[in-house]
Amino acid sequence: MKRLLLGLVAVGGIALAGPAFAEGRGVARPAFERGDSPTAQVDNQVIAAITSSLDTNPRLRGSQITVANEAGTVTLTGSVTSVTARNEAVETARATPGVVSVNNMLRLLVQSPQAPVPN
Repeated sequence: MKRLLLGLVAVGGIALAGPAFAEGRGVARPAFERGDSPTAQVDNQVIAAITSSLDTNPRLRGSQITVANEAGTVTLTGSVTSVTARNEAVETARATPGVVSVNNMLRLLVQSPQAPVPN
């Protein structure tokens, strides 16, 4: 019992010590500290699904898109080569199960026409 009480004090009085501590292996960390909470797992699954869809879409070749997700709010950042590609990326994200909203932070790479070369 002394071990368990000392373990509770060692982590600031939060009741995190469980069987792992009682057996002398250290203090058990809660799931959110390990990064494997149910919400984090779902967020990562949504990111993987969107990234996979974007990577296999031929209309998005040449695009550099980063996907972030927090509780169903997806943020797309990076650059795309056309308005069509930008719209395709946003619609792909919206169509993914688990997505509640999409923040479109994609930049459009516009190539300016070259000036005529004087003769």
